[in-house]
Amino acid sequence: MALVPNSEVERSQRIRRAIESIQMGVKALLEILEEDGQCLETLLQARAFIYGSSLSQAELDVLTHLAQGKSHVEIAQARKRSQKTVEHQIAGALRKLDFGDRREFVGWMRGVWGDGLRDAGSDEGVQSQSRDTTK
Repeated sequence: MALVPNSEVERSQRIRRAIESIQMGVKALLEILEEDGQCLETLLQARAFIYGSSLSQAELDVLTHLAQGKSHVEIAQARKRSQKTVEHQIAGALRKLDFGDRREFVGWMRGVWGDGLRDAGSDEGVQSQSRDTTK
């Protein structure tokens, strides 16, 4: 095993510190977004970033519906997709956000928005920047 010159070790340490600073900054941003109840998509993308990922627009859309308390069937109907597709999108998104299951996600969302979370069928509460992806 070759020894790494001091300058390389120092460079690696600086890079590691910079990455740690970025992660701390993103965590602080997530805390602010949670406190303020900012836009759902921004909040979800910030959380995904912390776990080294990002969410597709389809994943954001299904999570928005999920946050509204809709079932997989209702989400599939609203998005004009199969229930299996929706289930896969939800599972992938929850994995990227480090949630074990749907209940854990909904519990977290209720902690962020409290009573501002929409019940299924309601038009009030959670804000989203969702775009139509059913073209």
